[in-house]
Amino acid sequence: MDDLFDAINVRDHLLTSDLRDPTAPLSAPDLRLLISRLESHSVQIKSKVKSYILAHHRDFSALFSLCNDAVSRTDQINQSLLDLLALVSDSPIDGEIREIIEELSGKMKEARAKEGNIGAGEDYCGN
Repeated sequence: MDDLFDAINVRDHLLTSDLRDPTAPLSAPDLRLLISRLESHSVQIKSKVKSYILAHHRDFSALFSLCNDAVSRTDQINQSLLDLLALVSDSPIDGEIREIIEELSGKMKEARAKEGNIGAGEDYCGN
């Protein structure tokens, strides 16, 4: 597979005798030859990739299966979170809890106020 990643030197595929000048225009025969050789190289690359995939079919199959399982688990977790959020946000318990907390907070303020009044009364009575 490492062969596939080697750089293609286009100049190696040309017929032009003067390859030293990179600005020299390419002739029509050079262009046709270049296209032909690049197509041939492309076919070779495709063949090597196909052979590699076929030789490692089990590995690719296991990898895709693992990916599919991960996606399925992610979907299940997503659905569970959506269900949980719906349960928490749509629940009338939220309103009841809020009312209880507000009532408790009000009673605590009343109790502090009464404590303050009792303490002030003790001071007033000389105790």
